[in-house]
Amino acid sequence: MINDMKDCSRINNKYVYKEKYPLFLLPIIHNDCEALLYTHPQKIPEKRVSAIHKTIFIKILKINSWIFVSPNDETLTIKCQNFEDSIRLNNSGILVLAPHCIAFTSSVTLKPIDTKEANESFINTNYFQNLDIKNEINNQDLRFSFMETLSLNKSILVLPDQNEKLAKISYSIDVLKAKEQKMLNQKSIDFNHIHHYILVYLVVFLIDNFDALLNKIDRVLSGVEPQQSTSATPVSSDAEIMNEVFERHKRMNNIMIFNYGPIADQPETAQVSSLLSNITAQQINVSKVAKVGKPNKNGHRALKVTLINASDVGLILRNKIKAIRDEQIYIETDMTPKQRSELHTVRSELNEHNKAAGIRTEYH
Repeated sequence: MINDMKDCSRINNKYVYKEKYPLFLLPIIHNDCEALLYTHPQKIPEKRVSAIHKTIFIKILKINSWIFVSPNDETLTIKCQNFEDSIRLNNSGILVLAPHCIAFTSSVTLKPIDTKEANESFINTNYFQNLDIKNEINNQDLRFSFMETLSLNKSILVLPDQNEKLAKISYSIDVLKAKEQKMLNQKSIDFNHIHHYILVYLVVFLIDNFDALLNKIDRVLSGVEPQQSTSATPVSSDAEIMNEVFERHKRMNNIMIFNYGPIADQPETAQVSSLLSNITAQQINVSKVAKVGKPNKNGHRALKVTLINASDVGLILRNKIKAIRDEQIYIETDMTPKQRSELHTVRSELNEHNKAAGIRTEYH
């Protein structure tokens, strides 16, 4: 197809677009391009048909999407990074390519554009509005079908005629899934970039909900939405999950110290820092110390300790046995209410098993 002949360069029997456009070749073979209809506009009848011998592709506004019309069977080859396959085109349909793939026939090469430019169609679709091809024209063997779906490889997405917003949401979800999988494939967690990992949990949460929402919308649009139950709808746990993620994030620099009584006339932060440094044999910097809860039988209240470095939490927990052995001081993580509830449930079950076995369990 041709936008404007003055923007093209002719090389032998081919017209090539300027470099700013994706590669798109148009061989002038059999003079079968519909652009020939416009050579003498005054001679064009009100109803007209372009006799084509090869597949034509028209770029549409959907991301990296083309409408194709194929009068005869034609081979389309798709090349991706580590994949190549060929399919047979016939009749008409919509073809959507992944950004890293290209597709070509014997006469045309299709190259996807960057998602930032997805709204810029490199083919002027307005040019084709006057080309009125209809199935009802008499004495014409035009075998067109409406948006016929092809069975393609997973690397190629072929969409039926559907809502534009749903298509954009679906594409965005695919991009998010790729980024989320890339982050999850990392072998270790860098605590200095813990915000990135919190974002991964949020991305997973949002993607799961978007998929469910899209499936529900598809069922509604297809008229197959199941009848809603008259019973009370269960309360969604989505809000609880989000709240739990943020609560754990707030506590990632905290530890809890039990059965430890700092000397009254000395700064608590300095005393706690010295205690933790002795346990780990490394310098542990403490940001804040706060007393919580009621005193235990020894008159000591629990201490919530906020560390400057989140990576020190794991180091302290790995060495906490020294504090128990030497000074009967107990160190634990700063658990969320949900974590404490789950721990209480597990302990209750363990007590039941131990009681049945005649074993006594003590918790400090």
